[in-house]
Amino acid sequence: PTATASTGGPSGKTLLRTYVGQIAVGSDTYISSRQPGNNFALSNLKVSGHISNTTPSTERALLKFDVASLPSNIAIVSAYIAIEVLSGPLTDNTLYCYELGTNWTPSQVTWTQRDMAYPWIKPGGQEGTEFYIGTAGAFFPNFNAMNAPKAVKVPFNVPMVQFWLANPGRHNGIIIKN
Repeated sequence: PTATASTGGPSGKTLLRTYVGQIAVGSDTYISSRQPGNNFALSNLKVSGHISNTTPSTERALLKFDVASLPSNIAIVSAYIAIEVLSGPLTDNTLYCYELGTNWTPSQVTWTQRDMAYPWIKPGGQEGTEFYIGTAGAFFPNFNAMNAPKAVKVPFNVPMVQFWLANPGRHNGIIIKN
């Protein structure tokens, strides 16, 4: 993300500085409707609508960022996530990033549980409650004719990222789904 910070200077003058940095992904995993009790914290992330015609399955990626790595006195002016798409369909399959409204534990989250003590309201997360309907970002995983991986920059909702910075304890990350 790129950010500009205002800090008080000598004699009450305002000094502006620009901070260009990255927020590390602190936690990531995915959840699968095909394997609802499995935890995939140590696996590559997956996001899909339906994997096969015989056994429909939905995967959703969950990411939480290390917002403590950013200076606390900056104002976010732009933010994005860079995602490398390794495989996927050549048809329209837009993926959406939603802000999670509830906490989850990376080593325990499954399709049915946020952690060992708390289930999702609805398997895979309840839209409007456990993740917010207003998108944090959206992207179309585009491939060339050889189906080569492509890095996609997904712009993020700036007020959401600013809120995370101001309230790191209330940062629950994002869920990526189609």
